[in-house]
Amino acid sequence: MMQPTNRHRELIAHLASKRRGLGKAQVMRVGGCAAAHQARLADALQRDIRMIPYSAKARYNLQGLFTALIEACPEDRAWLFSSLKNFTYDAWFMSHNLPASQVLEFDVSQYLNGKSFIWGHQCRIAGGHQWDIWDNTNNQWVGTGIACNPVNGEWNHVVIQMQRTSDNRLLYQSITLNDVTSALNETYSPGSVPSGWYGITLHFQMDGDYKQTPYTVFLDKLNFTYW
Repeated sequence: MMQPTNRHRELIAHLASKRRGLGKAQVMRVGGCAAAHQARLADALQRDIRMIPYSAKARYNLQGLFTALIEACPEDRAWLFSSLKNFTYDAWFMSHNLPASQVLEFDVSQYLNGKSFIWGHQCRIAGGHQWDIWDNTNNQWVGTGIACNPVNGEWNHVVIQMQRTSDNRLLYQSITLNDVTSALNETYSPGSVPSGWYGITLHFQMDGDYKQTPYTVFLDKLNFTYW
């Protein structure tokens, strides 16, 4: 669990368009880490913390930077997570007995400033072959009318895009299943959590049918992109 901070921080990044194969070195400037921690952060990254290089070819993988920030500036975690507003959940899944599944659930959650942003997506299989999304305020699933028909016995590719808007609401953007993209464009208010909660979580869940018929799902190549 992450501790809150009362100080405002900034993460400044000028990111070029995400295009396949880009490899030119870019830089981002980080400001706001408490002066007492700057030396430790510089040691962790082995470079001047004011200008941090990153690679577009590496899909803007800032994990090393984020890890160093969390370790060197623990009181700045609130600033770090609040700067992230766009998320993509990308995974492959396969089962030889999908009809036994009630639903398969793919979620991303973000917690900050006493608010809970849970982008819940479930593919109803035995439950009706439709995508549902999670209403954080009323704590209930809402049908989208979008069909969800993963192929039994084959690898299925799901890509889900979502955003926390500038006014701190959840925007469900789109779901792509096996190269077929369906726009959602649904917006919901966040829920509430204790003020000390800060972080981001990923979630995959299998629900059984009314008989709890055994089945197995293989999940592979799970990628989570955030910016």
